Amino acid sequence: MHIQEYQIRMTDSFRTIVSVHLPKTAGTTFLHLLRGSLGNGSVLPDYMDDPCDPNSPRNLDPAGYFARQPGLPDGCLAVHGHFHIQKYANIRNPFRVTFLRHPVDTLHSIYSYWKTLGPGRHALHDYFLSRRLDIFETARLPLLRYILTRNYFEAVDMKSFHFIGRFESFSTDLSRLSDVLGIPLSSDIHLNKHEKSAGLNEAAPLDPAERARLRDILIDDVNFYESTTGADQ
Repeated sequence: MHIQEYQIRMTDSFRTIVSVHLPKTAGTTFLHLLRGSLGNGSVLPDYMDDPCDPNSPRNLDPAGYFARQPGLPDGCLAVHGHFHIQKYANIRNPFRVTFLRHPVDTLHSIYSYWKTLGPGRHALHDYFLSRRLDIFETARLPLLRYILTRNYFEAVDMKSFHFIGRFESFSTDLSRLSDVLGIPLSSDIHLNKHEKSAGLNEAAPLDPAERARLRDILIDDVNFYESTTGADQ
């Protein structure tokens, strides 16, 4: 299907893709694929309200954040980024999509990535660096410990999403999503360098005892992930 045909289809049915990018789920790759299919100017990247940033509007002023209900610019067929899905609750008849990842692997990936970055990204990362937190201390930080249940998807009925994929089966789920949307979303591209390093084969894999300990810390999110995706790890 050509971009113009998809634009007509979206206009007729008032469907706009609203894509929540949970950290470390190949979201940068998915953004690239959306732009390739829909056109660069038709996809709005939204990374200004990162729920993991203590100083983001989502955390400083939740009531105001959810009350503002921003619209989208003319010609926008998709918005993708780090935000709570209710930010775009006023979008008429959206197609809501997200990809989830097992919380232990998400936390491990965030921890490994954060160690490679310098200060100045946001307050939580600066705290992580200044305190030289280990992986278990990092897992206990509330914004990461409950990244699913009290952060990105707090008070969200996950049945409101039209598609929920898994990072662990990204290529397969991407193919299914492509069929559902009727647009090409080829997974035959390389993940960006950070997503490669944050993949399933970590440079320093967790041993079974470490995974078990992290699972205990992250149990609320683990239960959420397993019940939402049907996975049982």
